[in-house]
Amino acid sequence: MSQHLLATSDKTDKNTDAVQPPNISAADIFAGQSKPLSELTGAHQVAAGVLPDLALSDSTMAAATKVDYAKSLTSDNASLAADLKALQGDKKGTSTYEADLTRLNRDESSLHDDVMAWRKNAPDFKTFSSVMEAEHTDLKHTAKGLWDMGLKDQASQTTAYYPLSHYAKYFDKSGDPGSPGGPTGGGDTTPPKNATVADHLDTASQQRPNMKADQIGGSGDVQGSSVTQIGPDTTRFTLTGGHWADGLWSIGNKSDAAKNANHIKLDADFTLTANDLKNDHEIEKDIVVQKADGSYGTAGTQINPKTGEVDYWNTQKSQWINVGSLGPLEANKDYHLEMGVTVHDTGNANTGTYNYDYYSLNGQKLDATKTMFNTKPMNWSAGVYIQTQLDLPNVPDGSIAGLTESNQKLYLWQ
Repeated sequence: MSQHLLATSDKTDKNTDAVQPPNISAADIFAGQSKPLSELTGAHQVAAGVLPDLALSDSTMAAATKVDYAKSLTSDNASLAADLKALQGDKKGTSTYEADLTRLNRDESSLHDDVMAWRKNAPDFKTFSSVMEAEHTDLKHTAKGLWDMGLKDQASQTTAYYPLSHYAKYFDKSGDPGSPGGPTGGGDTTPPKNATVADHLDTASQQRPNMKADQIGGSGDVQGSSVTQIGPDTTRFTLTGGHWADGLWSIGNKSDAAKNANHIKLDADFTLTANDLKNDHEIEKDIVVQKADGSYGTAGTQINPKTGEVDYWNTQKSQWINVGSLGPLEANKDYHLEMGVTVHDTGNANTGTYNYDYYSLNGQKLDATKTMFNTKPMNWSAGVYIQTQLDLPNVPDGSIAGLTESNQKLYLWQ
């Protein structure tokens, strides 16, 4: 951490009647201190050697803590930008490059520690977010530069803290921060213990194909499709066709838990062969929510495996929205997909909303530019539906798109 406070006593001030002299500010108290901010967890710790018996009010401590954490995060941000600039001027493989890369990794760790400490000590989500949002634009710029250099792990670490909605549950004092209703800081996407789990969804006999011409799963030059059981809870999807063909499979859950769920998480593992990577234009996974009152939302996602570009589906406007990139996918690599959605059902299909809480591959969360969209009226049977779709690009007839998927699970809770 780059900003530190003056060494403080380990004892808590017992004099609750102590009054701060009017001519001494919180900044005066904290200036030049050497104890890390992350250790200042008490609201009335005493600045030893400066004002040994002075008690600080909660509001004064909170205000000073916000200022100093903001300075620390800004310093971390600047350090990472400087590291990027240094690496861009280095020749890869040289001792200078390795030294600058080591410094970058150290500064990434410092940023992580400071964000986690600020999360711990921030008084509320609003205050936490205001400090974090101030750093977002510069961190995204640094992350893009690192990504362009091929430093993908460091790039993902730099913006792993966004979107900030992931932290809201941590500050919900009526809940249990250890068992969040959605992802919290640090990338936790663990459902609560009371969530209903529907598993063994990668069963070929349960997948319903839709290859009808002029419908969502049958447009383009479609020549055939298959879904095959190739192992326990493991299926192989293939689509055969020509230019711009697409095929869709769906599996529905109409249980009471699905009908009443406001929070939904989808887990699935998948791999691509070299041919899949060549021919798959888009790999689509959708969480479709239909409420009994007619509110309907398709939390649709598609990723271009060659570029890593991710799109979210805007149900009300029936259009894809580009929201970011996770970088190109690789053949014969295991991927773990996590998708989270929160539905806000207002009872009016035209005013309800659904939010993409996260889209993550192997723990790398998409830093999406837009996450919330409106529902619309629809008359499907109430429940939650999972859709898988493969799209072919402009290719000759007989081309095959494919995907091997396993261990698909659905988590449902209110």
